[in-house]
Amino acid sequence: MKFLTNEPAAVIGKKLILCELHFGIELTLQTRGVHIDLDPTIYSTRLNQLKQVSKTTELIVIGDFKDNYSGFEQRERNYFNELVSQLKFSKITVVKGNHDSRIEEMANSFPHFSVEPPSGMTFRHRGVSYGLFHGHAAASRDVLKSDFLLMGHNHAGVQIGRKEFAKTLAAWIVAPFGKKQKLVCFPSFNPLSGAIPFNTISQNKLHGPIFKDPKLHLEEAEAILLNGQRIGKLKHLR
Repeated sequence: MKFLTNEPAAVIGKKLILCELHFGIELTLQTRGVHIDLDPTIYSTRLNQLKQVSKTTELIVIGDFKDNYSGFEQRERNYFNELVSQLKFSKITVVKGNHDSRIEEMANSFPHFSVEPPSGMTFRHRGVSYGLFHGHAAASRDVLKSDFLLMGHNHAGVQIGRKEFAKTLAAWIVAPFGKKQKLVCFPSFNPLSGAIPFNTISQNKLHGPIFKDPKLHLEEAEAILLNGQRIGKLKHLR
């Protein structure tokens, strides 16, 4: 598994993997008086460029492909269709997140678009097993047995600086899970959806059942910025 430099996305073989696309968050913000236009081409251009750079053919979004909790308004559906039509991946898979209500309906319009359940999916690459789940619901047994557990939901980040000058930066959080496994918490792909500073929040305050698992040792997790810089373990960044 390789983290793309300066991008909140990873590559495994021919798969480009990311979390928290939150497509349509602009429409949500508009209802709150924030005037940001939604342009599907901005999303598709960025994703297609990453496809080209990473030489991947398949896109996997580990939850929250879309932003609207309650389903699809017609305007959002139209934008969604435009986005998926512009993407050049031969296969698009979404592991269902808590924002992905009714996303299964899109599989009827796009044969190369599929949805996996919130309990997750698994695959192997070069003898290594990977389990992907969004994180808001319990992962399946097969996912939990994987060498690497990849999850989203918490918009991983770290806080740098002190008090009023502190800033939260998107980051990869890689934590020991049991004796040999690793849990990788993904940063959000969409900058509008923000980041949670893992180094200022205790493990039991993070969102999802996995953080109650005694096999997880979050204090020993390593924080890696998007530029690739390894800035230390969470226990040293408190």
